[in-house]
Amino acid sequence: MRDVSWSFIILSCTSFLIVAINAIVCVFVVTNIRLRTYTNGFLVSLAVSDILTGGLFFPVHLSGPDSPVASSEGYLIAFVLISGVGNICLVTWDRYIAVVKTVYVQENSEVPL
Repeated sequence: MRDVSWSFIILSCTSFLIVAINAIVCVFVVTNIRLRTYTNGFLVSLAVSDILTGGLFFPVHLSGPDSPVASSEGYLIAFVLISGVGNICLVTWDRYIAVVKTVYVQENSEVPL
């Protein structure tokens, strides 16, 4: 039997919380029609990426170097991190466009504010 350390317990609990909280976010957006916006679609994509982190990456990492899946850990790290960073970039770009578009419309409107 493997020696269970505090770091194993903390990472296991963190993994569970990551999956549970992000699953709740996905369920809220899918079930509530008012939350189905373009931006929230990006946030659901980010939540799915976080679910991959908590549900795939952490368990593979916790399985140890002697497990059969340890050889694919590098590929998994690359996939999960690139998807997370890509989603954050898309959310940031979407918010940037929303702000710039609003400022442009306000500057070019003929009605004084």
